[in-house]
Amino acid sequence: MKKVLIINSKGTVLAIATAVIAMSISGCGNLANSSSESSDLFTSQNEEASDNTATEESAVEIESTASEAASTTENTENADNANAEASDNTLSAASDNIYSQYRSIVEQASSTEWDSFQLIDLDADGTPELFATCTDESRPDPGMQPYMIVGHNANGIVKNDEFADGVASAGGYRGTLYYIPGTGKLLDSAVNAPLGVPSDTIYEMKDGKIDYTVYGGFEVTEYPEDDNYNDWDPMEHGEWRWMDETVTEEEYKSKFAEATDNTHGVAMSEIDYMDKDSMLKELEKHMN
Repeated sequence: MKKVLIINSKGTVLAIATAVIAMSISGCGNLANSSSESSDLFTSQNEEASDNTATEESAVEIESTASEAASTTENTENADNANAEASDNTLSAASDNIYSQYRSIVEQASSTEWDSFQLIDLDADGTPELFATCTDESRPDPGMQPYMIVGHNANGIVKNDEFADGVASAGGYRGTLYYIPGTGKLLDSAVNAPLGVPSDTIYEMKDGKIDYTVYGGFEVTEYPEDDNYNDWDPMEHGEWRWMDETVTEEEYKSKFAEATDNTHGVAMSEIDYMDKDSMLKELEKHMN
């Protein structure tokens, strides 16, 4: 150990003290280094432990999230199944209610108003409409056969009872009413007096209600000056019309085919109708 000489009575002590202090300082440096190494090791161990904890927590969180997702999916599927079942039950209940209303109409029908019935799914929605007609010869105009189609929607039934075909006793109309299967459409194909020119009117059912949609036919534009119609052909003195448009005969046929979905209709008068009692029994089957 190196001594530091200071000229006074306490030099040695001071020198020795200085050496001790130096050693102490040196020792503190070693201790500090040791402490630093220990601290670094502790910090490293803590960081590793922290990483392990974070990894475990992340794994738990992922597992929990997956479990919650699976639970959510299961709950969603259960809810969808419950909604589908409820929807089926609602549709079933609605159908039962519609058949019940059909039965009321049939029960209350007068034989001179409606005496023949049939169930036909006009628009192919799975629930048939109620068709009705009257064949009783004592009806107001025996030459014209009336028809009713009872449609339905979410609010109940809709009566469409202003249709007829045949030969009007007062003249002016001779025609046939057709229904076009699976389309929700009706076709009234007629010839009109006094010249017998053809016309076609298409109706369509939406939400149970049947309305006129399009019309076409032949329109006479020239008439004989002497009013002599014996050798006069009206089809040579006019034009084909579709709605407000003048068209050729070929164009007319094309538009007609498009409007009727290019489907042949079934004459309403040729439907195999049931009598009142038979229809009531048929409706009972649908209600049970």
